[in-house]
Amino acid sequence: MIFSGFKFQHIWHNIEHHFRGTNQFNYYFFNSFIFLIHSLSTAFIRKKPLNQFNIQAILNIIDFCFLLYLSYQFQKKINSEHLNRIQSLFNDYIEVFVGKAIIIPSNITTINSFQYHYHCFQKVIFQKKSYLKIINEHAFDHCHFNTIVIPSSVETISSKVFDSCYSLEKVEFEPHSKLMIIDSYAFHQTIITRIVIPSSVIQIFEGAFCECTRLTKIEFEDNSQLQIIGASAFRSTAFKSIEIPDNVVFIDINAFEFCRCLKTISFKNSNLQKICESTFACSGIETLTIPKNVCCLENAWCYRTFNLNDVNISPENEYFQKCDNKMIIGKKNNNKSVLYFAPRNINSITIPSFIKHIEECSFEFCKQLTKVNFEENSQLSIINSDAFSCTHLYDFTFPSSVLIIGNNAFNFCNFLIRVDFPDDSQLESIGCNAFYETPINRILIPSKVTRIQKFAFCNCYNLVSVDFKEDSNLKIIGFGAFENSSLNQIIIPPSVFIIKDCVFSRCYYLQIVEIPENSKLKKISKEMFDENSPLIVMIPVKFNIKNL
Repeated sequence: MIFSGFKFQHIWHNIEHHFRGTNQFNYYFFNSFIFLIHSLSTAFIRKKPLNQFNIQAILNIIDFCFLLYLSYQFQKKINSEHLNRIQSLFNDYIEVFVGKAIIIPSNITTINSFQYHYHCFQKVIFQKKSYLKIINEHAFDHCHFNTIVIPSSVETISSKVFDSCYSLEKVEFEPHSKLMIIDSYAFHQTIITRIVIPSSVIQIFEGAFCECTRLTKIEFEDNSQLQIIGASAFRSTAFKSIEIPDNVVFIDINAFEFCRCLKTISFKNSNLQKICESTFACSGIETLTIPKNVCCLENAWCYRTFNLNDVNISPENEYFQKCDNKMIIGKKNNNKSVLYFAPRNINSITIPSFIKHIEECSFEFCKQLTKVNFEENSQLSIINSDAFSCTHLYDFTFPSSVLIIGNNAFNFCNFLIRVDFPDDSQLESIGCNAFYETPINRILIPSKVTRIQKFAFCNCYNLVSVDFKEDSNLKIIGFGAFENSSLNQIIIPPSVFIIKDCVFSRCYYLQIVEIPENSKLKKISKEMFDENSPLIVMIPVKFNIKNL
């Protein structure tokens, strides 16, 4: 007789029903017996060779039958713990025989790439005293099991091993784990809720736990050897706090990006040296203490941290300090020169004269900030990208020392009506989207400005006047620079030799564009203007009309 999976299940349920409530010997003996029959029938009647697992399973079943028989013969009570273990193993074998589980033999050292991916089994069982060392990439991706216990022998979990296992909610590591590497996207998009990282782990690679949206708790074993947290390693997770192990020296870009629930990050005797770009971007972090060894805060490290109102500096840190109990000041070559951060709840601030750079996102989303002042003899030269983006500034007067206004520096400042430059302004460049969608109504471009980058004043719907100094050095007006503004006329400086497309697109009130006789402009494109504007372009006689 050949036992199909269905027939085996049917027989199993009949036996279970018949012996339920009888003595333990009968119940387990017959369970063991039916397993034995099924295995042997598969091997000999179907003429299928016994693999290593089947052989081991048969031997285990025989051992259990013998043990139970001896216990019955000598009227010895079976140890309840041992009995529970037998029952657990029986349940595992049932699931294996009906195709719901897989058992990895103990002598397997490597699981190959893609070996079990997209399988529908619900459980992975590693035999005791496993010698498994490496689980290769994609080995179990898109599988349907909900728990897994990783043997202590495993040293490497390769990239995307459990990627998109949407049912995986519990991951455990056997005690005394030798795991060293959790590779890129290893647990990406699983539903694990808690993870304890073994102390042996040295590196967590890019996206290892990315988009684990139910991961509410992460812990590191004592004496953690972790050194590197990779890019986006915990992106879009749900834990509220985390304590970074002491040996971590590097946290890569976007490591905690979009961790909306994250409130606090703790560093104790940290060896951390660098906080990279967007490490805490768009997180819910409220407080932070920069450890003593941190010597580098990369651009936009706190991008869109709406609730970050308190950043402290370790007293032992030699690279950063607090100024006026508000601003984080960086010391380059022992010279205080760079402003990195201000609390999000400030309403006004005075920038010290020694500040030369305002770094990216320093005041971004300071929703209560309405006034910025500068001390006399300001040395400020660069306002970097997004520095004052989305603030509530009403006006802004630039120090004469400013050379560069970075990309998006004041974009979406929805209350910014007035922008002033002193007569001796040294400004050379206005970056992309620098004043995008601000309500400024007029502006006088300083004489040393050589470039207005694309979309610099785009969607400035109140902008009715743009003037240039007589000695203007402007050379390039970028794509869409004044798009969708309310300009009614403009005189192009003679120094301009390039005007990109769409500069005056959607400028429905623009009537006159004047190009002087001594203009260096080589080409006028119809793509510069909106075809629905009542436009008059005043072109010098010497200008080649064919260039239109």
